[in-house]
Amino acid sequence: MEYKFIQTEAKGEFAIVNINPTQGFNLLTKEMMAEIVDAIENFDHDDAVKVIILKGNDKSFCYGIDMQEFNREVNSLPQLWDVYRDLFVRLNRIKKLLIAEAAGYAIGFGVEIMLNCDIVIAAESLCLAVPEASLGIIPGMGLSKTLEKVIGKGKAMDMMLCGRAMIAEEAESVGLVSRIVPLKELARETEKTASKIAELPLSTIIAIKENISSLAKAEYESGIDETVERKRLLAASPEFHEYLSLLGHANS
Repeated sequence: MEYKFIQTEAKGEFAIVNINPTQGFNLLTKEMMAEIVDAIENFDHDDAVKVIILKGNDKSFCYGIDMQEFNREVNSLPQLWDVYRDLFVRLNRIKKLLIAEAAGYAIGFGVEIMLNCDIVIAAESLCLAVPEASLGIIPGMGLSKTLEKVIGKGKAMDMMLCGRAMIAEEAESVGLVSRIVPLKELARETEKTASKIAELPLSTIIAIKENISSLAKAEYESGIDETVERKRLLAASPEFHEYLSLLGHANS
Protein backbone atom coordinates (compact mmCIF):
# COMPACT_ATOMS: atom_id res chain seq x y z
CA MET A 1 0.00 0.00 0.00
CA GLU A 2 1.24 3.48 -0.87
CA TYR A 3 1.16 6.13 1.84
CA LYS A 4 0.96 9.90 1.51
CA PHE A 5 2.32 10.96 4.89
CA ILE A 6 4.75 8.21 5.93
CA GLN A 7 7.42 5.95 4.52
CA THR A 8 7.91 2.28 5.36
CA GLU A 9 10.77 -0.13 4.91
CA ALA A 10 11.27 -3.78 5.79
CA LYS A 11 14.86 -4.65 6.70
CA GLY A 12 14.94 -8.37 7.31
CA GLU A 13 13.42 -9.18 10.69
CA PHE A 14 12.68 -5.59 11.62
CA ALA A 15 10.73 -2.88 9.85
CA ILE A 16 10.73 0.92 9.93
CA VAL A 17 7.76 3.31 9.86
CA ASN A 18 9.00 6.84 9.24
CA ILE A 19 6.60 9.66 10.11
CA ASN A 20 6.58 12.08 7.17
CA PRO A 21 10.37 12.52 7.04
CA THR A 22 10.27 15.39 4.54
CA GLN A 23 7.81 17.72 6.28
CA GLY A 24 9.49 19.81 8.95
CA PHE A 25 8.13 19.15 12.40
CA ASN A 26 5.63 16.37 11.59
CA LEU A 27 2.31 17.93 12.50
CA LEU A 28 -0.20 15.17 13.13
CA THR A 29 -3.51 14.89 11.28
CA LYS A 30 -6.05 12.11 11.58
CA GLU A 31 -5.07 10.94 8.07
CA MET A 32 -1.40 10.72 9.07
CA MET A 33 -2.27 8.91 12.28
CA ALA A 34 -4.42 6.46 10.31
CA GLU A 35 -1.48 5.72 8.00
CA ILE A 36 0.90 5.23 10.95
CA VAL A 37 -1.45 2.74 12.60
CA ASP A 38 -2.22 0.95 9.33
CA ALA A 39 1.48 0.50 8.52
CA ILE A 40 2.30 -0.77 12.01
CA GLU A 41 -0.65 -3.19 11.92
CA ASN A 42 0.49 -4.50 8.54
CA PHE A 43 3.97 -5.21 9.91
CA ASP A 44 2.36 -6.71 13.03
CA HIS A 45 0.68 -9.25 10.75
CA ASP A 46 3.83 -9.87 8.66
CA ASP A 47 5.40 -13.18 9.71
CA ALA A 48 8.83 -12.04 8.56
CA VAL A 49 8.91 -9.04 10.92
CA LYS A 50 9.66 -9.34 14.65
CA VAL A 51 10.32 -5.73 15.65
CA ILE A 52 8.92 -2.42 14.38
CA ILE A 53 10.75 0.93 14.60
CA LEU A 54 8.70 4.13 14.59
CA LYS A 55 10.71 7.25 13.89
CA GLY A 56 10.39 10.91 12.92
CA ASN A 57 13.18 13.10 11.60
CA ASP A 58 16.07 14.96 13.21
CA LYS A 59 13.90 18.03 13.91
CA SER A 60 10.88 16.32 15.37
CA PHE A 61 9.49 12.92 16.27
CA CYS A 62 5.96 14.36 16.11
CA TYR A 63 4.95 17.94 16.91
CA GLY A 64 1.41 17.08 17.95
CA ILE A 65 -1.93 17.81 16.37
CA ASP A 66 -2.06 20.05 13.31
CA MET A 67 -3.69 23.25 14.56
CA GLN A 68 -5.25 23.87 11.13
CA GLU A 69 -7.15 20.60 11.54
CA PHE A 70 -8.04 21.50 15.13
CA ASN A 71 -9.38 24.92 14.13
CA ARG A 72 -11.19 23.51 11.10
CA GLU A 73 -12.98 20.88 13.19
CA VAL A 74 -13.41 22.84 16.41
CA ASN A 75 -17.20 22.66 16.10
CA SER A 76 -17.16 18.89 15.66
CA LEU A 77 -14.42 17.95 18.13
CA PRO A 78 -16.31 14.98 19.65
CA GLN A 79 -16.16 13.24 16.26
CA LEU A 80 -12.47 14.08 15.89
CA TRP A 81 -11.72 12.69 19.35
CA ASP A 82 -13.59 9.49 18.46
CA VAL A 83 -11.37 9.04 15.39
CA TYR A 84 -8.20 9.48 17.43
CA ARG A 85 -9.56 7.30 20.23
CA ASP A 86 -10.04 4.34 17.88
CA LEU A 87 -6.61 4.83 16.29
CA PHE A 88 -4.79 4.98 19.63
CA VAL A 89 -6.62 1.87 20.87
CA ARG A 90 -5.47 0.02 17.75
CA LEU A 91 -1.90 1.22 18.28
CA ASN A 92 -2.01 0.07 21.90
CA ARG A 93 -3.07 -3.43 20.78
CA ILE A 94 -0.01 -4.09 18.59
CA LYS A 95 1.50 -7.42 19.64
CA LYS A 96 5.03 -7.09 18.30
CA LEU A 97 7.71 -4.96 19.90
CA LEU A 98 7.61 -1.26 19.02
CA ILE A 99 10.74 0.86 19.32
CA ALA A 100 10.48 4.65 19.13
CA GLU A 101 13.46 6.41 17.58
CA ALA A 102 12.94 9.95 18.85
CA ALA A 103 14.82 13.19 18.20
CA GLY A 104 13.85 16.83 18.42
CA TYR A 105 10.33 17.63 19.54
CA ALA A 106 7.62 15.28 20.78
CA ILE A 107 4.58 17.40 21.61
CA GLY A 108 1.08 16.46 22.77
CA PHE A 109 -0.12 13.49 20.76
CA GLY A 110 3.52 13.00 19.73
CA VAL A 111 4.36 12.18 23.35
CA GLU A 112 1.49 9.71 23.49
CA ILE A 113 2.55 7.99 20.27
CA MET A 114 6.09 7.73 21.64
CA LEU A 115 4.90 6.29 24.96
CA ASN A 116 2.81 3.68 23.17
CA CYS A 117 6.13 2.20 22.06
CA ASP A 118 7.81 -0.40 24.26
CA ILE A 119 11.34 1.02 24.07
CA VAL A 120 12.25 4.66 23.45
CA ILE A 121 15.74 5.37 22.14
CA ALA A 122 16.22 9.12 22.12
CA ALA A 123 18.71 11.63 20.83
CA GLU A 124 20.11 14.21 23.23
CA SER A 125 17.98 16.77 21.37
CA LEU A 126 14.65 15.24 22.44
CA CYS A 127 12.25 17.68 24.10
CA LEU A 128 8.81 16.63 25.41
CA ALA A 129 5.84 18.85 26.18
CA VAL A 130 2.07 18.49 26.62
CA PRO A 131 0.63 21.99 26.05
CA GLU A 132 -3.02 21.08 25.39
CA ALA A 133 -4.27 22.97 28.47
CA SER A 134 -3.28 26.18 26.66
CA LEU A 135 -6.00 25.29 24.13
CA GLY A 136 -8.60 24.67 26.82
CA ILE A 137 -8.51 20.87 26.51
CA ILE A 138 -6.85 18.00 28.37
CA PRO A 139 -3.84 16.16 26.93
CA GLY A 140 -3.87 13.20 24.63
CA MET A 141 -6.11 10.20 24.96
CA GLY A 142 -4.91 8.14 27.94
CA LEU A 143 -1.79 10.30 28.28
CA SER A 144 -2.71 11.94 31.60
CA LYS A 145 -2.90 8.59 33.40
CA THR A 146 0.20 7.28 31.65
CA LEU A 147 2.25 10.28 32.73
CA GLU A 148 0.95 10.14 36.30
CA LYS A 149 1.81 6.45 36.54
CA VAL A 150 5.32 6.81 35.10
CA ILE A 151 6.57 10.15 36.45
CA GLY A 152 4.24 10.78 39.41
CA LYS A 153 1.42 13.20 40.07
CA GLY A 154 3.53 16.30 40.73
CA LYS A 155 5.62 16.16 37.57
CA ALA A 156 2.60 15.15 35.47
CA MET A 157 0.57 18.10 36.75
CA ASP A 158 3.53 20.43 36.21
CA MET A 159 3.85 19.34 32.59
CA MET A 160 0.12 19.40 31.87
CA LEU A 161 -0.91 22.60 33.67
CA CYS A 162 2.27 24.68 33.40
CA GLY A 163 3.36 23.43 30.00
CA ARG A 164 6.82 22.68 31.34
CA ALA A 165 9.01 20.95 28.78
CA MET A 166 11.19 17.98 29.65
CA ILE A 167 14.52 17.38 27.93
CA ALA A 168 15.99 13.98 27.14
CA GLU A 169 18.20 13.69 30.21
CA GLU A 170 15.31 14.26 32.62
CA ALA A 171 12.99 12.05 30.55
CA GLU A 172 15.49 9.20 30.87
CA SER A 173 15.89 9.78 34.61
CA VAL A 174 12.12 9.46 35.23
CA GLY A 175 11.61 6.45 32.94
CA LEU A 176 9.97 8.02 29.88
CA VAL A 177 13.04 7.25 27.76
CA SER A 178 14.96 3.97 27.70
CA ARG A 179 18.34 5.38 26.70
CA ILE A 180 19.96 8.46 25.13
CA VAL A 181 22.49 8.45 22.30
CA PRO A 182 24.08 11.20 20.19
CA LEU A 183 21.90 12.24 17.25
CA LYS A 184 24.44 11.08 14.66
CA GLU A 185 24.32 7.58 16.18
CA LEU A 186 20.56 7.42 16.78
CA ALA A 187 19.46 5.49 13.68
CA ARG A 188 22.38 3.05 13.90
CA GLU A 189 21.80 2.38 17.61
CA THR A 190 18.05 1.89 17.12
CA GLU A 191 18.52 -0.53 14.25
CA LYS A 192 21.25 -2.36 16.17
CA THR A 193 18.83 -2.75 19.09
CA ALA A 194 16.04 -3.96 16.78
CA SER A 195 18.38 -6.52 15.19
CA LYS A 196 19.54 -7.80 18.58
CA ILE A 197 15.96 -8.25 19.82
CA ALA A 198 14.97 -9.91 16.52
CA GLU A 199 17.49 -12.67 17.21
CA LEU A 200 15.09 -13.92 19.88
CA PRO A 201 12.13 -16.18 19.07
CA LEU A 202 9.07 -14.09 18.18
CA SER A 203 7.01 -15.98 20.75
CA THR A 204 9.47 -14.91 23.46
CA ILE A 205 9.39 -11.26 22.39
CA ILE A 206 5.60 -11.19 22.39
CA ALA A 207 5.35 -13.08 25.69
CA ILE A 208 7.66 -10.63 27.46
CA LYS A 209 5.78 -7.66 26.03
CA GLU A 210 2.42 -9.11 27.07
CA ASN A 211 3.71 -10.10 30.51
CA ILE A 212 4.88 -6.55 31.19
CA SER A 213 2.09 -4.59 29.57
CA SER A 214 -1.13 -6.65 29.77
CA LEU A 215 -2.46 -4.80 32.82
CA ALA A 216 -1.22 -1.46 31.48
CA LYS A 217 -3.12 -2.03 28.23
CA ALA A 218 -6.42 -2.42 30.03
CA GLU A 219 -5.72 0.65 32.16
CA TYR A 220 -4.76 2.63 29.05
CA GLU A 221 -8.01 1.84 27.24
CA SER A 222 -9.97 2.77 30.35
CA GLY A 223 -8.02 6.01 30.47
CA ILE A 224 -8.80 6.74 26.82
CA ASP A 225 -12.53 6.33 27.35
CA GLU A 226 -12.46 8.60 30.40
CA THR A 227 -10.36 11.21 28.57
CA VAL A 228 -12.61 11.24 25.50
CA GLU A 229 -15.66 11.77 27.70
CA ARG A 230 -13.96 14.69 29.45
CA LYS A 231 -12.95 16.13 26.07
CA ARG A 232 -16.56 15.91 24.93
CA LEU A 233 -17.74 17.79 28.02
CA LEU A 234 -15.09 20.48 27.52
CA ALA A 235 -15.89 20.87 23.82
CA ALA A 236 -19.57 21.40 24.67
CA SER A 237 -18.96 23.98 27.39
CA PRO A 238 -19.45 27.73 26.78
CA GLU A 239 -16.22 28.37 28.68
CA PHE A 240 -14.22 26.36 26.14
CA HIS A 241 -15.54 28.31 23.15
CA GLU A 242 -15.17 31.61 24.98
CA TYR A 243 -11.57 30.73 25.81
CA LEU A 244 -10.82 29.78 22.19
CA SER A 245 -12.35 33.06 21.05
CA LEU A 246 -10.17 35.03 23.45
CA LEU A 247 -7.14 32.97 22.45
CA GLY A 248 -7.85 33.70 18.78
CA HIS A 249 -8.05 37.45 19.43
CA ALA A 250 -4.83 37.33 21.43
CA ASN A 251 -2.99 35.58 18.58
CA SER A 252 -4.40 37.76 15.81
